[in-house]
Amino acid sequence: MKFTVMRRLDSWAGIPICLALSGVEAVAGAVRRNKPDFIPGNVHRVLVMKFIGLGTIAEALPMFRAMRRFYPNAEISFLTFEWCADLVRLLGFDSVRVVRTSSYFHFVLDSISAVWWGRRMGFDVSHDLEFFSRYSRIMAYLINIPIRVGYFIKSLRYVGLLTDPIPYNPSRHVQEAFLTQINMTDRMLKPDDSAAPVLPPEADREADELLRRTGLWGAPVLVSVNVNTGEMSELRMWSLAYHSVLAAKLHATHRAAIAFVGSASDRSRVEEVLKTLPAGVRAANLAGMTRVDILLSILKKSRLLVSNDSGPLHLASMMGTPTVGFFGAESARVFGPRSSTSINIDKQLYCSPCLNVNNIKHYDCPHGMKCMRDITPEEALDAVTRLLGEPEES
Repeated sequence: MKFTVMRRLDSWAGIPICLALSGVEAVAGAVRRNKPDFIPGNVHRVLVMKFIGLGTIAEALPMFRAMRRFYPNAEISFLTFEWCADLVRLLGFDSVRVVRTSSYFHFVLDSISAVWWGRRMGFDVSHDLEFFSRYSRIMAYLINIPIRVGYFIKSLRYVGLLTDPIPYNPSRHVQEAFLTQINMTDRMLKPDDSAAPVLPPEADREADELLRRTGLWGAPVLVSVNVNTGEMSELRMWSLAYHSVLAAKLHATHRAAIAFVGSASDRSRVEEVLKTLPAGVRAANLAGMTRVDILLSILKKSRLLVSNDSGPLHLASMMGTPTVGFFGAESARVFGPRSSTSINIDKQLYCSPCLNVNNIKHYDCPHGMKCMRDITPEEALDAVTRLLGEPEES
């Protein structure tokens, strides 16, 4: 199922289900004993839920690492959709449960199965990292987890399905929002909390082989470029024509080879860019040709990633690769990589950001995506040069 279908399903089915469960909770809460005392050291099983967004899962990595200190005696599991599962499996959770979304049948079947799995596991606490999903609240409630932590967002309502609602502050960085769920701040993090995950050896071998097959192996400078915006909103897309101009300039000024990355649905877009490149530019279309671990390896091998605001931007930052990111529809202050080797270009127009949790990141732009059009290839090249250094004289 596509993201737009999932969004409608979350609204059409999620609202009446949440309403019914809120009624059940109102009755049950009147006769239930007090909520159990919350002592992190006494917690034995924790469930983390994040279903959509490779980028936000990457941004949550410091929280995941800090959770091990917050719950020193707990087994920590993760519940997610299939398209995020490969990344989550690299992040050190004790178990990962996957809900397939390839069809309505698989979605319903796996959701029911996950509820029974969760009840058998006997989780003490759940952490819902979704900002605008009712599905995660429904799952935590049906699994019957005694302590359910999540964000209070006015547009979602049904706060009664959470036992420990946390006000969501849309002006603070998403990493800070995640850390509030375990009563931590940035200052309480340790350097290792942001360390890149360890990749399996076969990921590096297969990445090297892919670079050889596509003619990118051995380039003096390898730069990855991501034209992907994800299914959530194409308002985050920088012009394909601009990508073409920038790629040509990177080749001319830095002798860079360009690895265009993205999902299978981006291959046609990348082909459009490749057709317009001058002869001699060393570039290849890797969109849809990699698993997550291979993509992470390619990003790690790259000197830099240039990207729209989508998953690969945050994955590259997680791997320690310098990044140049384009923002407008969403705020760099809230979602931009925070590394000292990341440059987030955001024109900060009056109408920006226009995507937020209250409109479920859906907006019809009346300005023709001016926030993205105003970011020029020359501005992007300047940011790249600041990170790579001035090109050597040939």
